[in-house]
Amino acid sequence: MIPSVIRTPRYPSSLRYVRGVVAACLCVGLIIVNACSGDGVGPSVARTTHLRIVNSVFQAGVSDTVAIPIDYLIDSALTRPSVLNLTAANVSSSDSANGYASLIQGVHSYVVRRVGDTSFNASMYTDNTSKSFLPKVYLTGDTYYTIIVAGVVPATGDIPKNTVPFIAIVDDPFPGPTYHNTLQARFRVINAAPFADPSGGNSGSVNVYVTRGDSTPSDISAYVPLGYANYRDGSSYINVDAGTYTVTLVSGGAGAIVAQQAVTFAAGEIRTLVLQSTAAGAPSTENHVLRNILDHQY
Repeated sequence: MIPSVIRTPRYPSSLRYVRGVVAACLCVGLIIVNACSGDGVGPSVARTTHLRIVNSVFQAGVSDTVAIPIDYLIDSALTRPSVLNLTAANVSSSDSANGYASLIQGVHSYVVRRVGDTSFNASMYTDNTSKSFLPKVYLTGDTYYTIIVAGVVPATGDIPKNTVPFIAIVDDPFPGPTYHNTLQARFRVINAAPFADPSGGNSGSVNVYVTRGDSTPSDISAYVPLGYANYRDGSSYINVDAGTYTVTLVSGGAGAIVAQQAVTFAAGEIRTLVLQSTAAGAPSTENHVLRNILDHQY
């Protein structure tokens, strides 16, 4: 069995310390409340967790490699929060505009398959023998996850291990800092693009550039990137004042621009920008899309 991966956001060390202190205070507060509640026994309240699915699966054919739709089953169910027939190169939608579905915290199992494939070895999550296995991962309550399903699978036959690994990254849709008495906006980039790197393999990264206004910079190399996003992972969160900015993503391997898009941020917004490949080939803006998702507005 291969290990499942849950990745947490990267923060500055000072912010990690503050968050740790807050968490510790909350724990102490919970202990005090419990100790003062009479007999200390109360009703157990089930906490919910939240997740969304990014489909960046490609299938290698005889003459072409194409993005394909998938079914994503949670606890083998055919109803929500499972997602059936998730469009190729897209992000799941749900009851909420940001695409998160809700479920009870705890251990859940996960299957990703070609649409309607109910064969025994259908799941793209595979073990050392290239046979399907069922990852089971604990999802924490009151937490937001993005599950990245990305890789290039063969048209037929077994799928080698780690072609499509289980990857869940923890999102942080909470308020940013206040600057000049105004709440800043925050965003990060998720790199779910198999072909943003010229190798088309399981590696590579994109550099994140942010410039003011909606005009395209004439020479992006004159600027310093504010972050980077490895393949199947997210960048650190970037804080910006309200306004319009041009976000440019540059392939770390090829040095080519793979996305360049004007984004308008309102004060207190949290956004996720998801980079996805739309076709195989050399990295460029022609075969990539940057999806702009509003996670929350404070």
